[in-house]
Amino acid sequence: MNLFKIFKMDFMNTAKNPTLFLCNTVFPLIIILIMGFITKGSYGTKVTSYDYYGVTMTIFFVFNIATTEANTFMEKKIKQGNVRLIYSPTYTSNIFLSKILACSAFAGICYTILMLVEDKVFNIKLGGENFIYVLILILFFIFFMCCFGAFMCCIFKSEEATNKIVAPLLTVFGIFGGMFFPIDSLGSAVQKLSYISPLKWINDCMLKIIYDKDFSMFAPTMAILAVGSIILMLLCKAIFKPEAYI
Repeated sequence: MNLFKIFKMDFMNTAKNPTLFLCNTVFPLIIILIMGFITKGSYGTKVTSYDYYGVTMTIFFVFNIATTEANTFMEKKIKQGNVRLIYSPTYTSNIFLSKILACSAFAGICYTILMLVEDKVFNIKLGGENFIYVLILILFFIFFMCCFGAFMCCIFKSEEATNKIVAPLLTVFGIFGGMFFPIDSLGSAVQKLSYISPLKWINDCMLKIIYDKDFSMFAPTMAILAVGSIILMLLCKAIFKPEAYI
């Protein structure tokens, strides 16, 4: 069985899950609107509370795509239905590559819809004429997080174990990345510490594009995400054991 056929099957399995669709479209939008309303007036006129959380919450929920990838990769029903792949005449790499590609395509559609609704319906600033660059950055970030989620599944070999380890880690990175409130207000020490979070780099890159039309971080960030994705896929290839998928 070739990669395209496996990808098609995995994508349909993911797309048929309404919970995953709602968690990556409606739920983030609700959180953005609630956080924007609660903190209304706490931000300036150039960057409103809705603008701030429109960016940060979108990034944070994309960061949590790793848990969606765990569902695509190791969810019990999917595992049971795809056991035959291990015994079919296909490359072992196709098994995890199809999961990464299917989750990336699904999440890409979800977050494209979400960002268009933010921009066109709620007038949240996402770059204006530079919207496409912000969207491309998010799509690369989605792919990177799907690769990361697949790598975690290869290590822990179950959806439950992966989410127990990954979910708290993502939350900590989200806090230090300034996703819930501006981390700079906590002092220089915490501000420096925040740079250990990849979310801080993504956030700064997006804000520079949106408000300053500054693309100085765009190419380096994209390169880091691309190289990081390749490294993670190579690591998946090195440690993935088909028997663990059964």
